[in-house]
Amino acid sequence: MKWCYGFVFMLFLLIFTNSVSAQKKSKKEKNQTEVHSEPVNIDKKDSLIKKSVEIPIIEGAQILFEKEVHDFGKIIQGDIVRYQFKFKNIGNKDLIISDVKGSCGCTITQFPKQPIKPNQESTIDVSFNSAAKMGPQNKNLAVYTNAEPSLKVLYIKGDVVSPSAPSYLQQQKSN
Repeated sequence: MKWCYGFVFMLFLLIFTNSVSAQKKSKKEKNQTEVHSEPVNIDKKDSLIKKSVEIPIIEGAQILFEKEVHDFGKIIQGDIVRYQFKFKNIGNKDLIISDVKGSCGCTITQFPKQPIKPNQESTIDVSFNSAAKMGPQNKNLAVYTNAEPSLKVLYIKGDVVSPSAPSYLQQQKSN
């Protein structure tokens, strides 16, 4: 009689694990997205992605940056340098950027306050003030959106050098 209980228990366990496995497979298939190949361009002069790439059809808003790290290279102390992080909403709903915060007071950001429509491009402008800085600098920008994930981190870096740096830096600055 004991073997009968063991047999019933094993049968129950087998049925239970199969149903859990089927539910996980169903959820996984439901969350997969369709993939289409299409070029993504900002305009004819400056393309966000220079070649055709596979972009998934994404439910909701989704932000795709041209690049997430910008290196200013050598910066003369006291200079204010600027960069525009280009991005595109590759989702199917409006993208809303609620805030962009720099890791220190030396970075100032400007970002679009209006919703970014699907397939629309825009920029996040960042200024870095190198006054009172010296040596390698690594700063981050926290971008808060309604996309998933809601936080995207961008990075700027550079090497702040003395104003009495070699003359090639002065020439580079004037270009």
